[in-house]
Amino acid sequence: MFILSVVFMTILSISLGVCLFVSGRHLVNSIQLSRIAKTYIGEDVSIYSDIGARFAYKGICAYMNDDYSPALRYLEKALEHSIIHQNSAFCLDWLAKCYSALGKESEALDCLVKAVNSEPANLRALFSLADTYIQQGAFSKAEFYYSRVLQYDSDNLAANFMLGMIRMGRGEYNEAEEQFFTTIGKDEKFLEALEEMSVVMAIKGDYAKMDSYFAQASKRRPNKSDRLEKKLNAIKRMRSLCNDL
Repeated sequence: MFILSVVFMTILSISLGVCLFVSGRHLVNSIQLSRIAKTYIGEDVSIYSDIGARFAYKGICAYMNDDYSPALRYLEKALEHSIIHQNSAFCLDWLAKCYSALGKESEALDCLVKAVNSEPANLRALFSLADTYIQQGAFSKAEFYYSRVLQYDSDNLAANFMLGMIRMGRGEYNEAEEQFFTTIGKDEKFLEALEEMSVVMAIKGDYAKMDSYFAQASKRRPNKSDRLEKKLNAIKRMRSLCNDL
């Protein structure tokens, strides 16, 4: 039964994110959460007899209402009652969110490491851990965990893109090009990959390809094309100056 609630709460986190965005982050009470539950699975998850699921449900409700300390208590209780690895990883990932919201980044990181160790193929935990290392500037560690995501989900566009960004930041432009090319190959409308590919082409001096990727990106976000164009022109001028030395 806990697994059913895990599936529900994953959907819940997405749907609530949309609801909060649209409504300007109004508080979401338990009645509203129950209605969302009924919409997606036809029943109220809070009636589940599994005590771990009930604690997890209450913890997520509290988190969504920005009540992080109660959320921690509920989720820690849920973790205590989690028997299988999948449920433990789920609780640890939400605990990490709570700790991060409270500014306790060390505790958040510890939860994510435990989540990945508990369930190595948990994509959500792997991605959260990689993102955390990015925020800390630990790019090699982030690269390792984004690569782990791709081991289990080779079509993951975000992981492909982030690996490209890491490699471009290290000056590994051929590797970055390959990563962005893979991303665009899986989704030719991936705007950020198109923009960064145009930058890579400018740095490499392949202006024909730069113009092609710039044109594709500009079509999808014309209001941002001026900034990108200025960036590309600056790179071209820098290359010209270096060639004149």
